[in-house]
Amino acid sequence: MADKNLIGKWKLVRSDENFENYMIQLGIGKVGRAWRKKFKPTQIIVKSDNKMAIRTSNGLLLHMTEFVLDEELTEKTPKGEVVTTTYRFEGDDEQTLVAVSNGSKHGILKNERRVEGSEMIHTMTLCDIVCKRYYKKVGEAPPYEKIVPAKVPGSEAEPAADAEETEEKQD
Repeated sequence: MADKNLIGKWKLVRSDENFENYMIQLGIGKVGRAWRKKFKPTQIIVKSDNKMAIRTSNGLLLHMTEFVLDEELTEKTPKGEVVTTTYRFEGDDEQTLVAVSNGSKHGILKNERRVEGSEMIHTMTLCDIVCKRYYKKVGEAPPYEKIVPAKVPGSEAEPAADAEETEEKQD
């Protein structure tokens, strides 16, 4: 199973030197950049059939992304931009979860998650800037239903993912 190694709870242990440049390219202000460099987020990656979700939190903010593999979806970036994103597994061994987002005024956003050894490497690319963040597995993933809130039929409610937008407005 291509996704088996990615499923779990991951804690950031380090970022490379391009993280600052990546955030600048995204238009994140000085305060927002300092804040993001300080915190070590946790990502929980879960899967049920062809549906997946990635929940990223740092103790204060929560960002939830739910998607169906190989289907385009419309979502908001943490900066509040509306983009269209497609998630799929790629590579010779289909071990890399790739998300490509179009529609950002900053360019095409590409996120890749791949397990190498005991680390998950999250590679973020924007224009010619490539940033890598390294995560250590700290636990197993809970069941999909525990991470993804049930949607009430007819409800347009989104997961509690917009908290980061509030922080951005303070930059």
